[in-house]
Amino acid sequence: MRALAKMDQRRRNYPLDRLHGYVLTLPAIETLLHEMEDLPLSKREKLPGLNSDRADVIVGGTLALTRLMRLGGYHDLIVCGQGLREGLFYEQFLRDQPAPLVPDVRAFSLANLTELYAVAWTHARHVEALAVSLFDQLRPLHGCGSFERAAHRRGTAARCRRGD
Repeated sequence: MRALAKMDQRRRNYPLDRLHGYVLTLPAIETLLHEMEDLPLSKREKLPGLNSDRADVIVGGTLALTRLMRLGGYHDLIVCGQGLREGLFYEQFLRDQPAPLVPDVRAFSLANLTELYAVAWTHARHVEALAVSLFDQLRPLHGCGSFERAAHRRGTAARCRRGD
C-alpha cells in the first residue's frame, strides 16, 4: 500500500513527502494497476515512486488489494506510515503494558506533530476560534450541523453536503 501511495503521490505531484495519513482511492489504485500490468519487469523497476525491489510483486499485491477493496465495498484507504514489522515489534516490546497503551491514536499522532513542529498554541487556538466562528456564520450556505462542527474536536475530516 505504501508503494502504491508513493507512486500515486508522484503521479499527482503531491507536495508532501509523507505517507502516513495519505488517502489512496480505489480508482487511483486501479489506474496504477492498469498502467503496470502489461509492463515488463525492467520498465516497472523504473516507475516513479516504486522501489525496484518491489517491482516483481507490485502487480500481484495490487490485484489482491483491489479485489479486497471491491469485495469489502471500500472506496479508499488511509495509508499507515508503519508496517507489519513495526506492528510485530510493538506487540512484542509492549506486551507487558496495559491495553490500550494509546487510547486515541489520532490524537496522540497530532500531539507528536505539534511537538515536532513547535506549534504556537496561543495562535493555533485563536485560528481555531476564528474557523469555528466562520463555520457557524456560513452554516446556511454549507448545510452542515453540530456533528460536522464537532469534527475538529474529534480530529476527523468532516464531509457534509449542501441541502440542494
